[in-house]
Amino acid sequence: MPIYRNDNNAPYLMRDTSGNTRTVVPGESIQSLRIYDYPGLTLLSETPYYNPVLSLDEVSFAKAEKQEVAVNVSETRKILVYNVTGCEVSVYLQSIANAPGLHSALGSGDTLEVDVDHNASKVVLVSNGAGSCLVKQMKE
Repeated sequence: MPIYRNDNNAPYLMRDTSGNTRTVVPGESIQSLRIYDYPGLTLLSETPYYNPVLSLDEVSFAKAEKQEVAVNVSETRKILVYNVTGCEVSVYLQSIANAPGLHSALGSGDTLEVDVDHNASKVVLVSNGAGSCLVKQMKE
């Protein structure tokens, strides 16, 4: 979310961190989620940086077993599950009783992407042996 100052002689229409379009007059500063390259616009700060990733959890399986990952319900719109190594993994939202699962045999090197749109509080992973997965929660 960079911060810019309008050092031009004319106003610019820019989006603020809330997504609202504002007129930024000469000499005025604005914090934005967007990257701008307008002439006469001075970058005051590159930080804080935009990052749509809320969390990245590594889940390790020592044997065939069930593991759960808590989901940030208020912010998570999308979940990605990467099967890193070793085993096949079945993926469920909320419970293994929520059948059929999202994927019944996510193989090594495979990825599953699910738009949850704030409708899940946990991901349940069931492995058929030793291995690991990465679970990424995304804002968008």
